[in-house]
Amino acid sequence: MLIPLIFGVLTAVPTLQLAQGLEPEAIALHLKKVNAKMYGAFWCPACTRQREIFGDRAFRQVQYIECDPRGVNPQPQLCRKAGIQAYPTWEIHGRQYQGVRSLAELARLSGFGQEE
Repeated sequence: MLIPLIFGVLTAVPTLQLAQGLEPEAIALHLKKVNAKMYGAFWCPACTRQREIFGDRAFRQVQYIECDPRGVNPQPQLCRKAGIQAYPTWEIHGRQYQGVRSLAELARLSGFGQEE
């Protein structure tokens, strides 16, 4: 059974992150550039929260993999192959991170701003 996970997400996260200079679209484009993936399911409340942190426009840049066969553009075979056990799960630089992540944490995990 897959379980949606939320790790201490604050309701004011997007405002706080913007104040720190973390633009959702820039983070999303960077995640796309480094081939990061978010595995989730259409019915998952934690996945919805993760989308909300980015906002609709920025989240369109995120490589999202729908794991539920009833969802839009489902790819459950990729989820099985990756061994996904909880939603959302981020795959960044070959490592998996379960649960909702802040923009700041996704930036850190993906090396945002550290390009040469």
